[in-house]
Amino acid sequence: VVGLKHGSEERREELWIGQDAPLGDSLYVKLGTNDEVVATARGIMTVIPEKLEALRDKAVLHGDISKTSRIEIKRANSGFIQLARAGNDWFVQQPIVARADGNRIRQMLETLYSMRAVDFVWDATVETADVVRATEAVVSPAMKAESYDLVPDQAVVGVTVWMNGEDIGRELFFGKEAGEKSDKIYARCKDIDSIYTVARSIVDVVGVGINDIRDRSLFFLPSDRINLVTVQKGDRKLVLARKKSEGWTILEPVQWKADDRFVNSLIDDISLLRVESFPEGTNNAAVDFRVPECILGFSDKLPETAVADTNLPAKAQEKLDDGSKEIVMKQGRLLIGPPREGKNTVFARFEEEPYALEIPRLVLDFFGRDPVDPLMYRDRTMLAIDPAAVKRVSMVRNGVEQAIERNDAGKWTAMAPGTNQVDVRVVDDVLFAVADMRAMRTECQNPDNLIQYGLDRSGTTLTFGLTGEKGIQ
Repeated sequence: VVGLKHGSEERREELWIGQDAPLGDSLYVKLGTNDEVVATARGIMTVIPEKLEALRDKAVLHGDISKTSRIEIKRANSGFIQLARAGNDWFVQQPIVARADGNRIRQMLETLYSMRAVDFVWDATVETADVVRATEAVVSPAMKAESYDLVPDQAVVGVTVWMNGEDIGRELFFGKEAGEKSDKIYARCKDIDSIYTVARSIVDVVGVGINDIRDRSLFFLPSDRINLVTVQKGDRKLVLARKKSEGWTILEPVQWKADDRFVNSLIDDISLLRVESFPEGTNNAAVDFRVPECILGFSDKLPETAVADTNLPAKAQEKLDDGSKEIVMKQGRLLIGPPREGKNTVFARFEEEPYALEIPRLVLDFFGRDPVDPLMYRDRTMLAIDPAAVKRVSMVRNGVEQAIERNDAGKWTAMAPGTNQVDVRVVDDVLFAVADMRAMRTECQNPDNLIQYGLDRSGTTLTFGLTGEKGIQ
């Protein structure tokens, strides 16, 4: 029966389908308003469903990833997880407050919203002549759900999702397997009161633990936004600050120009580190941070505006309730434990956070033997001279001076002794070396004497004159 509507006029058309015709792949049909019987191709039967289920929507849970604002997950005999979104980021709200892995959350939502029913097992109310279904329809939905472990206290996994602006979430339960060694599991949406079977593999994606969905990035502040670095070891402390116009500066324990390349490289290396694991239970409690190997802090605030941040984000739901779409993620100082024998990882913990992290020991290797030694961070640029600006080069060795000068035409001439010939290739190599000469490391500051380094006046002295014999050099 087909209902037709043309303007305000409605009418019904009936097509009667009879038995197979004796000739050809055809069968008999007739219109309800016409007595004429005709034979037509059997292909018409392919579009007429044999069962109601063929017409039903097989999507179990409808939703839009971009509009999903909150998720709750409850696993049988396990903990409760609450997630909330602020802007484009996801955060764990319970049982801890931490940043969530956005890619893992998107994968979970994609799995839920693309999930399809394999079988339609039972419905609370079905208008059908099917005797079996009509009999089962009188059974209490709650009782029927219990028999498949599809109620909150029995479900293998329960998931609730909220869309933007929704006060009540949509609950989805996954129950027992649909037979022994089956690849299907029973599922039910609470507000629909229908029972389905779905692929069992879905539970592996949504039935996650808290550490499966935590963001494993160690630091969340992008390296290009870090303007303050603090490193503490025992009672000693090092502070580095960056201003756009001046680059990095050592503020404590001395005030020096810092080496921009080294500090930026160090920050980039540390920012890329990821958490190897999240110790749980007794392993977590056994980690002792009373005497850390060192304490590391990153901030985008300069000292005059820096505050004692913690690593705890404000609760996403509280921010969303007042209309905000952004959570300010603050990270406090990272307490790093000592190296572990035979291990490539060390334990670490952010201040004011109760749980420990296991991170690569590279974080200690990056700093070297003494992470608070200011000499390690001092500017390593020894000379930065424009070769074109050099007018005179003088070398004194064992009390004997050799000197060359360059005229306005750019030609080098030997001045002391004047009988020498100038090897232009050697001069070019020297000028190239001093155009950006950097130290491998700073050995010491204000040594008692230079003789132990061979850097007293008895050694070799190389002098570059920039404006002639008596000018800047």
